[in-house]
Amino acid sequence: MFEKILVAIDDSPGNQAVFQKALSIAKANNARLILLHVLWEEANRINIQSKFGQDSYSKFAPETKSPRQQNFLKNRGLNILRSLIREASAAGVKSEFTQITGDPSSTICEFAQSCQADLIVMGKQSYYDLEKIFLGSVSNYVLYHAPCSVLLVQTPIVKKQKVLSLHFSANN
Repeated sequence: MFEKILVAIDDSPGNQAVFQKALSIAKANNARLILLHVLWEEANRINIQSKFGQDSYSKFAPETKSPRQQNFLKNRGLNILRSLIREASAAGVKSEFTQITGDPSSTICEFAQSCQADLIVMGKQSYYDLEKIFLGSVSNYVLYHAPCSVLLVQTPIVKKQKVLSLHFSANN
């Protein structure tokens, strides 16, 4: 039924649940996994500062990253992808990975189109309820704009304190 399964990978705590669901579907269908990690492109971020003031902007949009921080995030993403590729290989599933810089919502859909994916597997989570209202969610966008079927894997909701600690560790 499925030949190419695109797995949208991020660095969230629910990442492993998303990958395991995709891996089990790939095994059952003898399908290839295509792992995709999208690094946010700073220029494409929505600037809500003008509408809601500096305080609102700082709550909803992560700060611009220094080249050192960007390199750290790039390497962390590649390490996650390589680890998952090894796991897929050990399970006997053919796989490949790509890391792209851009807006995750549109990039996932465009990449699914370009690689002719039959299915997109991704997590459904929310860091902040207000963020979802103002910015929308990646999973919601992909669900309505994807060129193929989409499987949303419910992942744990991360509290604000955990998100801040993740951003802090990326800054070091």
